[in-house]
This record gives sequence, C-alpha cells and structure tokens, in this order.
Amino acid sequence: MNIGDNRMKRSKFFVCFLVLLILQILIVDRVFARISIEIGRPGSVIFNIAVPDFFDLQRKGSGYEFGTNLRNIMVNDLEMSEIFNVMDKKVYIEKVEDIWKSQQINVKSWSTIGADLLLKVGYNLQGDRVEVVFSLIDVNRGDIILSKSGTSHINDSKYLIHSIVDEILKALTGEFGVFRTKIAFVSNHKGNKEIFMSDFSGDNLTTITNYGTISLLPKISPDGNGVLFVSYKDGNGPQLYYKDLKGGSIVCLSRGADSASGGTWMPDGKRVVASLTIKGNQDLFLLDLQGNLLRKLTDYPGIEVGPTVSPDGSRLAFVSDRDGSPQVYVMDIGGGGARKITFEGRYNSSPSWSSKNQIAYASLLDGKFDIVVTDPEGARHVRITGGGANHEDPSWAPNGRYLVYSSNKGGRYKLYFRGMNTQKEKMLVNMEGDQLMPFWFK
Repeated sequence: MNIGDNRMKRSKFFVCFLVLLILQILIVDRVFARISIEIGRPGSVIFNIAVPDFFDLQRKGSGYEFGTNLRNIMVNDLEMSEIFNVMDKKVYIEKVEDIWKSQQINVKSWSTIGADLLLKVGYNLQGDRVEVVFSLIDVNRGDIILSKSGTSHINDSKYLIHSIVDEILKALTGEFGVFRTKIAFVSNHKGNKEIFMSDFSGDNLTTITNYGTISLLPKISPDGNGVLFVSYKDGNGPQLYYKDLKGGSIVCLSRGADSASGGTWMPDGKRVVASLTIKGNQDLFLLDLQGNLLRKLTDYPGIEVGPTVSPDGSRLAFVSDRDGSPQVYVMDIGGGGARKITFEGRYNSSPSWSSKNQIAYASLLDGKFDIVVTDPEGARHVRITGGGANHEDPSWAPNGRYLVYSSNKGGRYKLYFRGMNTQKEKMLVNMEGDQLMPFWFK
C-alpha cells in the first residue's frame, strides 16, 4: 500500500512538473519574444534601451572621442531600426566605470529609470585595429540576451558597429537589420545621369557607370555580382544592359528591340523580366543573361513597364495603360489574366514587391506623387508619404521592413529612408545634384 501511494505521489509530482515546465516555456518574457512588426501599425513595438558611454578597456575610462564617435553611430542605428527608444544618458543612475567593475549587473538601477534593455559596450584599440565587446542585458530578468566581440581595422569601425546592431536585431526579432546593406541609385551630381552605389549609410560611394550620357533604373542581381540598367551609351536609344560587377563585362540584353524601358531579376538570378518595344509595341519578356528570348509574358497594345517579381518568382506586378491610364497590375508569371490592383490616382507607377509580400508604388494624388503600400490583391492601400512634395521610385529593404525612395521635398531629389513601424524619415546619401531611382540590396 505504501509503495502504491509513493508511486502515485511520484506520478502526480511528475505531472505537475510537466505542467509547470510547459507553462514556463509558454510564458515568454516580452524581451525574448520575437517581434512582429506589421505595416500599418505604427509604433507597435518600442524597447527602452540604455546605452552608456563606451568603455575604453585599456585606459579604464569613458568619454574618449573614439568611443563617443562609435556610440553615436550605434545610437543612430538603434533609433533608425524603429524598435528602440534610446534613453537619455542624463537619467542614468549607475556610472560606466561601476558597470565594468563588477561581473554582476545592478539591474535595479536600470529598471528604476524604466529601461527594458541595457547595452554594455567596451573597446580595445591596438595599433590600427579595434576590438569591440558588448553584452545586451534584459533588465527585467537580469539575463544576458547576447554577448559577443568583433574586430576590424579602425577605418572599418563604423561597419563593425553596423554589424553589432544587425546581430542585436537578429537576436530580438529573428531577422538581421539593414545596416550592412547597399543602395544603387542614379545621380547627376557630375552632370550626366550615371549609376552609383553606396553602403546604406552613404559611405563607400562606388561608380557603376561612367559613359558620359544617360544611364537609369539600376537593379542589382540577387547574388550582388551583376547589375541590370537602361542606358543610351551606344547611341541607339535606351537599351537594357547587364554588367558583371566583378569582371566588368557588359552585355546588351535588348538587341533586336527598338528600345528598352527597364528590367528586373527573377529570384534565381539567371533570368530577367524586361520591358521591350518591338515593332512599336511595348511588352514584357523573359530573357536569359545573353539576351535570348525565353518567353513573351504580355501581349497588349499600349505600355507594359516597371516589372517587379514576387519573392517566390510565381507572380509579376507591372504598370499598364490598358484601361486608359497607367495602373498597377498583377499576373501569374506562367501566364494568365492580369488583375488591376490600383484604382485611385490618375497615374500609378514604379511598383516594388517586398520579401514580406507587400507592393509599394508611386501614385499621383492631389497633384503630387506619393508612396502607397498595398497587398498583391489590392485589398488595402496605405498612403505613407505626403506634405506637398513628390515621392517616387520606392524600393524595399531586403528584409521588407523599410523603404527607400526619391523625393524633392528639399528642392532637389534626394534619397529618403522610411520604416513601416514608426514611419520616421531620414535622408540618405548626402551629395550634390539629384539622386533618383534607388534599388536596395544585400
């Protein structure tokens, strides 16, 4: 009898233990929960994060110019990510030196001021190299969420900070940020319209074309090794070209066509969808990288331009005037009828399909172009810009959480960054002239 009672007690204990374990797994602290940021829900997730001055691990102090500059870069990245509110240093109770003296974090001094997260960062300067070590701490639980170090040349320390912020975002959201991505764009700052690319931050400006004429509509390949663009470089009107960014070789993909109005990549990076005018009619065609015609995708009188492909490569969005004015349509890339998804705005153009299955486009509303975001069915349209200026040529970030576009809100056309969470806007690539037709890539 006693043996049976003991077995029953052990059985009940085991069941209770399992229930508690399951509950513990299900009850996830909000810091560790993966963040879901949805378009159209501004301000849905914000963490209060404390970022004390960076600590010089050799000199055992803080406030030095190098560390201050690194911190400024990190704070800017964190704020641009749209999920952090970087708390003012004036409200911090604990000194930086005290944080580094002890292995234990005094979480009470940070929870008292309302911090959700604490980012502890130190650095070591050794000749022309810098090592940065950091820990991201959950203030509410006192646990370390992420702790890593990285090393780079001093000249690349900005990129190192970008990498750290991307790692932090990956730990919290399950996705890397955008701070190591690049943007290709058109600029006339040297007189002609040529194509350039830079880091997302605007650094490391690189010239892609230098033909002394007009080059437009850059689209970088999925592997980052090639670029599609339209150019007048050969004197026979606008044609579509593919340039190998490593070897420098160039192929005209639109040979045999009267002209080209742009193109976009298929996800496999081996085929492109091109807008070509042949015998006076403008349609969309599937080509390989030698310019061989694989398939004609549309066959309508009028214009068929601005192609953009869904992430899985099964559908295509484009602009057509088949109903009288330029509107955005979606069709299966294997064939089938095209469905109009825009019904407002006298002129809708430049669709861009995101990795999260959203389509952004420019719409002529109230006499100016604004950026609108919709779904592939056209069921819901969200106007995300305004203010009396033109906003054109949207391009999604690789992670689908942010947009870059060109706007003349300051007089000249510049590139602007906007997130879908708080919808903060910031100018990118500060240079002379106009910057147009951006394309965001890894």
